[in-house]
Amino acid sequence: MTVDKRAPEKARGVRQVSLEAGRGRCRLWGTAVFTGDGVSVTLAGGERPHVGAVAIGIPRPSLARPGAGSATTSVLAVTGHKDDELARPLADELARRLGQIAVVVAGVHVDRPRASDFRRVAHNAMLVLEAVVDACSSARPPGKAGSGGGGMTQDGRRVRSRRQT
Repeated sequence: MTVDKRAPEKARGVRQVSLEAGRGRCRLWGTAVFTGDGVSVTLAGGERPHVGAVAIGIPRPSLARPGAGSATTSVLAVTGHKDDELARPLADELARRLGQIAVVVAGVHVDRPRASDFRRVAHNAMLVLEAVVDACSSARPPGKAGSGGGGMTQDGRRVRSRRQT
């Protein structure tokens, strides 16, 4: 088997978007790959990015509110890592809002974090989520699942989203 390091050929209905939010030790970055029936997000950041947890959200009708959407989300976390606290809510929210299967792989490490660092990472993760929803929504015809949002960093800069096809 050989690995081709050139840009991948366009596959029908598959699109990749690069994402970034925040700066410094709480900066997050990653990619979202949109397929015809789901999205896969890899989210890394902090001072030592890694693979810490993976979550899969599967959309379903709400059991508590008829007519509303919900999701069932499952997580696998590496022992000793807390990245499931990012992966689970992102996968759950993406599945619910997009109405598609959503997989999130997360790995963010900040050395000796302060409470404000946790808040900044969580805020930046929500900005990435909005950028993913926006990127998915912009590729859909009007009226399809997914609501736009648009994100701003804590210092007022827009979240960067670079589409790659």
